[in-house]
Amino acid sequence: MKHHISLLFLAITLLSACGGSSDSKATGANDTANISESPASRTTPIQKTEVPKVSIEEAIELSKQGYRFVDCRTPKEIANGKIDGALEMNVRSYTYADIIRDSLNQDNKLILYCQAGVRSALAAKLFSELEYPYVVDMTGGYEEWLEYHQNQ
Repeated sequence: MKHHISLLFLAITLLSACGGSSDSKATGANDTANISESPASRTTPIQKTEVPKVSIEEAIELSKQGYRFVDCRTPKEIANGKIDGALEMNVRSYTYADIIRDSLNQDNKLILYCQAGVRSALAAKLFSELEYPYVVDMTGGYEEWLEYHQNQ
């Protein structure tokens, strides 16, 4: 029962999160645990309460090692572009937790992102609560992804 209440709270939080601000101090996106080892060198699963954050450069390296991008934005936002090959999982959907359980197995290696990093951080917490061990959160979101690639 306690687990279900925790999941319900996370789902409500996900649904109410706004993704328009990239100011992580104002949004609380830095309230998650960072890890000291490089995600690219990780061979063991992430512990249940950890929500590792990775830079765009680290996310690119992880994608070369079999991690898949998961776009946590709404269909309207995705219509304006997304990372090539990213799975689409609208974090604002009421059935987001069910979509995770039904669509992905726990061995999937996933890089979550949204518009600016807020919703993906919340989604990463939900994945962790559902005991998905290979989930990371790309900081900065799609906005910084575009900036990064424009400057390359």
